[in-house]
Amino acid sequence: AEVSKMLGVSYYHLGKKDVARTNLDKAIEAGVKDSKTYLYLGYLKFDASDYKGTIEALNAAESSGEKEPDLYVKRGLSSYNQKQFNAAIIDLEKYVQGGKADAETAIGRLGPRHRLKHQIDRQALADEIERCRHMGQHAALRRHPQTRDDVVEKVQQFADHGREGDLDRRYLA
Repeated sequence: AEVSKMLGVSYYHLGKKDVARTNLDKAIEAGVKDSKTYLYLGYLKFDASDYKGTIEALNAAESSGEKEPDLYVKRGLSSYNQKQFNAAIIDLEKYVQGGKADAETAIGRLGPRHRLKHQIDRQALADEIERCRHMGQHAALRRHPQTRDDVVEKVQQFADHGREGDLDRRYLA
């Protein structure tokens, strides 16, 4: 049984994932339930996009005492892909707080084509565009005192009627 585990880990490192998975499954069936067996099984499931299986295997690895930093990254990304955002945040913060890297490095490890990195980069770009848009609006208001006075009057009218949210949609978009 222990030999199956060692074979599974070895084949994993050689990139022979199917053979690695077979050997790790055999090891678990034979009663080897140590943290490394579950850790590598979790890695294999992550590579196969089996995010639910990844979470289960890495939970078992952690329960067995495993504290490998990549456990938190892969389980966090799996949680993210399962739309379990709170769990994703907890695991990614565990990775970052473990002193292994800062948040930017942790996200950077994902590579430019990873969805989470893409969404973070996309949100940063959207925030920058929004900031520039607001700067442009403020500059336009400074150049046109009549427009500025109209906007202030509309803000007051909407506030008086409890409809501040309508202001953004109608007058500042």
